[in-house]
Amino acid sequence: MTLNGEWTVPRSRHLVFSNVPRGIYPVVSFDSNFVFKLNMGNNTLAYPLPRPGGFRSVWHWVSTAREFIYAQANRTVVGKLIAIDGSAFIQLEGMIYRQESRGSIGGFGFPSIALGGILLTRGKWYYETKLLGVDNVAQIGWADLCFEPHSSAGEGVGDDLHSWAYDGNRVLRWYKAHSETWGKRWHSDSIVGCLADLDARVLSFTLDGQPLGICYSNISIVGGLRPAMTASLPWASEFNFGGEESDTEENMSSSTGKARKTGGFWYPPPAGYRGVGEAIRLHQRYHDLNSVFHALKVDPADAEADDILSISQSIKHTSTQIALHVRSGHTDCIIESYGDSGRELSAHANFNYPTVTASRCWLTKNGINGSEEGGKYYFEVTILSTQTRPLRINNIAIGFVGKSFDGISNKGIGVGDAQCSWAVDNIGRKGFQGEWSEEDKDLGFGAKDTVGVLVSRDEGGYMAKWVGARGKVLGEMLLSIGAGITPAVSLVGGSKVKINFGGTKFVYTVPEGYVPWEI
Repeated sequence: MTLNGEWTVPRSRHLVFSNVPRGIYPVVSFDSNFVFKLNMGNNTLAYPLPRPGGFRSVWHWVSTAREFIYAQANRTVVGKLIAIDGSAFIQLEGMIYRQESRGSIGGFGFPSIALGGILLTRGKWYYETKLLGVDNVAQIGWADLCFEPHSSAGEGVGDDLHSWAYDGNRVLRWYKAHSETWGKRWHSDSIVGCLADLDARVLSFTLDGQPLGICYSNISIVGGLRPAMTASLPWASEFNFGGEESDTEENMSSSTGKARKTGGFWYPPPAGYRGVGEAIRLHQRYHDLNSVFHALKVDPADAEADDILSISQSIKHTSTQIALHVRSGHTDCIIESYGDSGRELSAHANFNYPTVTASRCWLTKNGINGSEEGGKYYFEVTILSTQTRPLRINNIAIGFVGKSFDGISNKGIGVGDAQCSWAVDNIGRKGFQGEWSEEDKDLGFGAKDTVGVLVSRDEGGYMAKWVGARGKVLGEMLLSIGAGITPAVSLVGGSKVKINFGGTKFVYTVPEGYVPWEI
């Protein structure tokens, strides 16, 4: 231990651990008058680690384990371009991405792709995208683990809280569906360079080798970053993640037949940046435990496999905690997370009738995200405030949506109104794909009320039950799972709700046999 960075006696203190069969972890005990900042290495350390000595920050261990988990879960697509939405429009040929059909944003689709199996958690990274004879709308950049595009609604990279993009066709930058004039106009043969400094939390871009400057700074990332792009049809581009410094056949551009430059790139990355191709090769080695022990500087003879895997499971849970995602009406709704744990989630609608959903948490026939755990799940929605709007029958609808759900905020289409959605609303109706039951105000809810939602496996799928105070049943429906469903809430402008998937204490007692949605 040190004080103010001094590693020499008498300032430093050395502790010797022995007989610790399951390992150790950082902990601080303190009284109510003590205020401190804990830095595991995820931010720049106030004092450098001693050299030599082989010391690493705790964050180095955590991030390496997290990358291993992600690579393991996606090992069949590590280093491959994958379609994550709008796949019907996309043709992927190695590192070349094509969309032959014509379309428009919000018309025939706005498909998105990403680099599969790669999670960048620290360091400085670079990749390139070369336009292949097209000059159309595209949003090129980065996305974190919670990015969820929506092709038919025209929502892609840069249109949510979890992705950032540069659009050289319209000379804009994009984040949270908000655009600002930025950068320079690209052309049909331009090469876009994408840079991410994860230690400084800064994203930058280049155009044909010329720096465009910092695009976004102080970014907040869930889990890590991966290259991603969304484009309007037609589109064609070649991705370049870098290779060896040679003019070998493997280092030739498949689109031009010309050798790439330094590190396999058309334009060399700035000093200190590495090609994403290095991360691909590293992630491809994360196929067994020994490779992780090596990355963590751990002697396999001194560690048990279940030690690292059990800790990895806890890291996996932390890095994939449920967040809220605005499914329709991005500019009409604000998502907040607060509380000591950051697990108190709320949605505040400003305008129209936006819909929010649980992010990356799908219930399938095999349970939540295929977990097979429980078969009975529970979450709550507390109405913090609500507004009455003319021309609207209801103000808030609570339920579920499938992957093909298409809500339209400015047309008042939300949960229970659109295809593949089920809901109960504040005036006591049950809705499924636009078909609503008669109003029953005795089964409604309002400001300060909490609605508990229970889902249990049934022979025909899953049965959902909505309950209010003292266990009063507000509605029941059989859900058709299909490719998966996730919790959703639609709320009119001026309304605010808190959604609890189990990150904090529930208002009601969870019925026996049920587990929180956030398992």
